[in-house]
Amino acid sequence: MPDSSYVTYMRGKGYPASYGQVKLLQPTEGMWRGSVDVPGLSLAAECKPMGPVTGGGQAAGMQAFFPPRSSTVKGAVRVAFAGHREQECGDDSSWTLRGTHPLARGVVLRPSTYQFGYTLKGGAYP
Repeated sequence: MPDSSYVTYMRGKGYPASYGQVKLLQPTEGMWRGSVDVPGLSLAAECKPMGPVTGGGQAAGMQAFFPPRSSTVKGAVRVAFAGHREQECGDDSSWTLRGTHPLARGVVLRPSTYQFGYTLKGGAYP
């Protein structure tokens, strides 16, 4: 997260938050570029949303993350989201992952989607 005091707050709530340089830019009309730089991880992604916008309204989803044994978070992290809309990213979308953090060894699945306009809630549970 790009705000160190918010990281402290989120850690107090049980999230495995850490401070980092986070950017989301729209360098040209229709193109989005995002990056995250934290100790051990550098991530960059680019997307040009194309095609129809889908979702919205009551569209909802949920994800559960199970931190590695070495993590300071000893329970599952559950995230719920609702109302999101999305568009497919064009063929020229890209992801770059570098570093020593376990996420740097992630596998990028295709196709990528540009997701926006949602309410996000979550927490860490034992």
